[in-house]
Amino acid sequence: MSINTPRICRWLLLFLVSSGTLATELVDRVIIVEVPALAGSLAPNLHRSANGTVTLSWLEPTDHGHRLRFSVWQDAGWSAPRTVSEGSDWFVNWADRPAVVATTSTLWSAHWLVGRPAGSYAYDLYHAVSQDSGNTWSEPKSPHNDNTDSEHGFASHYEAANGAGLVWLDGRESAGHGAHADTVSGMTLRGATVALNGQVRDEQLIDGLVCDCCPTDAIVTADGPVTVYRNRTEAEVRDIYYSRQIDGVWQAGKAVADDGWVIDGCPVNGPAIASTGQTVAVAWFTGAGGQPRVRYAQTNNLANGFGAARDVLSGNTSGRVGLVLLDDGTAIVSALQTNAKGQASLVLQPLDATGALLSRINVSNDVPALSVPQLAVAGDELLVVWGDRRSTPQSVFARRISLTMSDPGSAATSAR
Repeated sequence: MSINTPRICRWLLLFLVSSGTLATELVDRVIIVEVPALAGSLAPNLHRSANGTVTLSWLEPTDHGHRLRFSVWQDAGWSAPRTVSEGSDWFVNWADRPAVVATTSTLWSAHWLVGRPAGSYAYDLYHAVSQDSGNTWSEPKSPHNDNTDSEHGFASHYEAANGAGLVWLDGRESAGHGAHADTVSGMTLRGATVALNGQVRDEQLIDGLVCDCCPTDAIVTADGPVTVYRNRTEAEVRDIYYSRQIDGVWQAGKAVADDGWVIDGCPVNGPAIASTGQTVAVAWFTGAGGQPRVRYAQTNNLANGFGAARDVLSGNTSGRVGLVLLDDGTAIVSALQTNAKGQASLVLQPLDATGALLSRINVSNDVPALSVPQLAVAGDELLVVWGDRRSTPQSVFARRISLTMSDPGSAATSAR
């Protein structure tokens, strides 16, 4: 998750290490939170800004299409929802999720996807900014001007100088070669800045060949903006890469780790990045060597790359990771675990500042395999959100876990 976490009391790390009944004690602290999303809503997206504002966005069905709505975390609950935009021709799915992000206290950024007449995987990315904390929005514009019948999406936001930064997957080079091209002129990763008036500037090519439909993530670190994504080589190696922006220019991507995952197709499984101080951490999924794993790596100096990666989950995991990094160096990775029946559980795997695994936390035993759970820290609580259109009347689910010794919430449950 592209956030910087607030200061959390050091007791948490001691509690995680010392508690012999952590699974029971923290499950008892998993509190159900109501979400003001209508039945049939999908694609929830959770973000926390550097100033602590946490926003939850989702797509909500209307009589003639969909609308992008959002809510703000306030006083242990979600505020009344507001609408950014709506349309009848949007491209809607569970994986390529729109977002509403508080890039600063007043400058907010939002994006969604609009289908092109060619249909299938031909759609455009649209973006708007708000200068009054989400109350009003600029006229929607597309950050790309290629006008090709190709895929544009899987966008991530970050704070930029005098505007909002955006990175996205851009399929203009594969236009005319099908939805997901098999040629080496396939999906690209591009970035741009959206100014306060909504105008797009500084569009750049970040990487000329990347995985077709794995979500991206981006964050502003102590050393500037960084984005993470799944790369693609001509030999179909699809490992996780990162790119730094230095003096306004995105640098050539480098591998976070050399997993060597060769896969002739997109796994729809992107990375997550988080930072605090000089520490930057990345979590991701790989199936290299036929062994499904969730991995984690961190660095205190981006110029020198990331340290050795370690496995945090393996065997029965399908990934779709989330990540937060606390001020004391504790990391929490979320991921899906699956069983032989194809059922998925959402688990949290904490690591201490040295990378040692702490006791695992189970959040829910009934999460759809086609979902991307999200994490964010709000004050002294950890928020967890996921979508599930199998259920009625609710389809967006949220939990909160207290990170302090006392919790004003009621007794909790880890059941759905």
